[in-house]
Amino acid sequence: MSDLTSRLDAVHLHASAPAGGVHAELRGDSEITLYLSTGYYTEATESELGRRLEQLGKLLWAERIRAYRRLAEQPGSGVLLIDPDPHLSREDARFVVERGRLVATGASPDGHVTIEVRGMSDWKVTVRPGSLRVLDEDTFTRAVEIAAARMIEDQFMKNLQLKAQAYGEPA
Repeated sequence: MSDLTSRLDAVHLHASAPAGGVHAELRGDSEITLYLSTGYYTEATESELGRRLEQLGKLLWAERIRAYRRLAEQPGSGVLLIDPDPHLSREDARFVVERGRLVATGASPDGHVTIEVRGMSDWKVTVRPGSLRVLDEDTFTRAVEIAAARMIEDQFMKNLQLKAQAYGEPA
């Protein structure tokens, strides 16, 4: 494990949806903990929760990218950060375009929550209608955490496959 990888594993980030009510922590690459403000769950609708979870996903991802850049820019990280170059190799250009099209998904085991993200920028969180009537708050937050972890794993695996296709490396 590289030093950067071990430092990334120690990263602990927090974000809140701009309108409030929904908060999360991200530890390492994929350990998500979701928190709802007191009383929010009983007042929310499925579509409202979905929108706020989408906002939260975008914010956590942006925080993750900032944390990665901070760590990678430290002396001795072993990572060279290169800003987008108009003279990318054919393989690099293909990878960048295809990564922007990559769709990762994750769903809770009961199907009440589905998370889909395209290019890690277009987020869609679906909370199945009626879910808030049949799930208590703890069960719901756990469903979101599982769906998020599955989406992150799907993103990771598809990114590995994309690298193999773009650069001819074994997956």
